[in-house]
Amino acid sequence: MPGNIILTGFFGSGKKTIGRILAEKCGFSFLSTDLFMELEERAILGDAFFPGEEILYHPCSLELAEKISPLSGTVIAWGSRAPFDEEYRKLFSKSDRIVYLHVDHDIFLDRVEHRLLPLEWDRQKLSDLYQELSESHVQADHTCDTSMREAGQAAEEIASALNLPRASEETYSEDIKTDASGKHVIQVGNKLSSFLSDRVKELAPRKVAIISNPLVASLFFNKIAGLCGETEIQAFCVPDGEEFKTLSTAERIYGFLLTEGYSRSDLLIALGGGVIGDLCGFVASTYKRGMPVIQIPTTLLAQVDSAIGGKTGINHSRGKNMIGTFYQPEMVISSTAFLQCLPEREFRNGLAEVIKYAIIRDHKLFSFLADRKSDILARKPETLQQIVSCCSKIKTCIVSKDEREELGIREVLNFGHTVGHMIETLTGYTRYRHGEAVAIGMAVEAQICRDKGFLKKKDCEKILTLISDYSLPVSIPEDIDSTRFKEMLTQDKKVRQDMIRLPVPEKIGRAEVKEVECGKFL
Repeated sequence: MPGNIILTGFFGSGKKTIGRILAEKCGFSFLSTDLFMELEERAILGDAFFPGEEILYHPCSLELAEKISPLSGTVIAWGSRAPFDEEYRKLFSKSDRIVYLHVDHDIFLDRVEHRLLPLEWDRQKLSDLYQELSESHVQADHTCDTSMREAGQAAEEIASALNLPRASEETYSEDIKTDASGKHVIQVGNKLSSFLSDRVKELAPRKVAIISNPLVASLFFNKIAGLCGETEIQAFCVPDGEEFKTLSTAERIYGFLLTEGYSRSDLLIALGGGVIGDLCGFVASTYKRGMPVIQIPTTLLAQVDSAIGGKTGINHSRGKNMIGTFYQPEMVISSTAFLQCLPEREFRNGLAEVIKYAIIRDHKLFSFLADRKSDILARKPETLQQIVSCCSKIKTCIVSKDEREELGIREVLNFGHTVGHMIETLTGYTRYRHGEAVAIGMAVEAQICRDKGFLKKKDCEKILTLISDYSLPVSIPEDIDSTRFKEMLTQDKKVRQDMIRLPVPEKIGRAEVKEVECGKFL
């Protein structure tokens, strides 16, 4: 995976303008640390963001820099000094490269003279800081003089100097229908589609609210907003993390929608991973008894699983997804371009759900995952598109036969989730990501099926090997209390009269739901 391109330079050097052009040219994502810090603050306070608002300069704190540093394939418009400080440099990957955007002193002062800056930043202080930065730029990997150069020319120079890749042509698979009516569709491709614009026009909302978390909104909000036409757009961000997928967070979103006068004919867009998708879907299904929602999943896990099928949910202290609804989104747009900037751990997290589909329904996909590991981990766009499309078709096929999980057909999708959800709950949703917990669940449940004679030993070994090959965990942590674990099992939604319905893999590529006594399960 390519590293990040970090653009630094003082006010007026063109970091944001050049950064956006460079990202578009090279197929990278773009992030402004100013916008990220603004949205991070608003997420804590519960304030909406209106595009076009003036964003003041903030020096990027080390804490926020740590949240940005795991990204890959992203052009980052950073503050003027942070990249050259030793503490910050430790956060960067060896493949990250710093580009210093130089601007002549007098041109710099002219450009920033009318900027809205803190009062204490007088002309002399700006000159002093300019001199300090000019002396430190020798540490940059490349210096680009933007004094008398158009932004597009500067972006081209940087792309050539750093030998950056160029954006690929837009490709899309066929629309995947999620129900017989054809109203709800999934579109899989390598870029955002004008299809979103067309759907927004059809729905004709007066207002659109994009629900996201600060980092994802910083990366993609402007692109999504640009596809919504002239409709009034707002962003409402919630802090990142499974621990925020709660009724109290939903209540904050309700309050925002009511305060801003959203009607049931307006539109919500869920922009993010599984937490945002579940939370936004739940709010959409319950706000004024239901309003349209479009899912734009930005993680691999969400694209192949959580954004599909219409399940929404929020967590309770007694368990994960204990409160929820069945509510189909108007559409799902799965762009593999989002996956290029995912931190490595988050990308592998999503591969757990891909492995799940291979185990329960598609032995060819299982072989593909085993044979094409290098292409998958390199995130080749055509490979990712093939995986996302395949998993989307498997899930929609299952869901279409049992949308509300009343016939037992849909329960096969829960493979690994019984144990996985309990691990997430018992570790406070902080130690493991969802896919990592599911990986442990699949490994444990596969071994249980092997011990009970449902699954052949060689198939169990193949499953454990594949999970491990993608650097996912395969065992329950030793510090989890087994008594508490068994108590939680009896509270699982799938338990009926001390019997739990579990997906049982009979061989790789085929699983059936069977009833197992809770006492014999673990």
